[in-house]
Amino acid sequence: TTMEASEGSPAPYTEKTLMQECPKLVPGVDPTTLWRRGLTLNQVAALCRSLLPDGSDARSFFCSDGTTVEQFRAHLKGSLSPTAHRCVIANFYMGARENGGIGSEFEMGHHSPVGAYEERSDMVLIMDVWYQSADAYWVQLPVLWEGMQRGLKEAWGNGHVSDKSRGYLLVGKV
Repeated sequence: TTMEASEGSPAPYTEKTLMQECPKLVPGVDPTTLWRRGLTLNQVAALCRSLLPDGSDARSFFCSDGTTVEQFRAHLKGSLSPTAHRCVIANFYMGARENGGIGSEFEMGHHSPVGAYEERSDMVLIMDVWYQSADAYWVQLPVLWEGMQRGLKEAWGNGHVSDKSRGYLLVGKV
């Protein structure tokens, strides 16, 4: 997966080059734990901000901070219109459904962009960017929401970095 950076930034980034540059772009990111633990939602927002053109932003929404599933649906609808100029990045727990995840064999958190929302069936298209799957898939919004409500402490045990839940980002013209 490659990503085009904003004007004046080196481009394109791959996962490897982005992870190498991340500690320089986002204060507080520890390069020794980055590959093992990944980034928090706020760190991904800071990384996005460092790469976005002027006039754009990345805003974090945590399920534990009072964001509701109705607000998430509204953000999906508003962000996925052709004139919105923004996207949604979901941060969710990938583990088994019976443990509050979206049905993956991997017990960990994950960030992926949302490609579509189908209101009639209440389904979300996850544009998976993880190198071991990198396939798009549909998931029921309530299942995704449940995976977004999982806290980092719950998912990471004693090595957690935050007591907040997961959530989502609005990136672009917000």
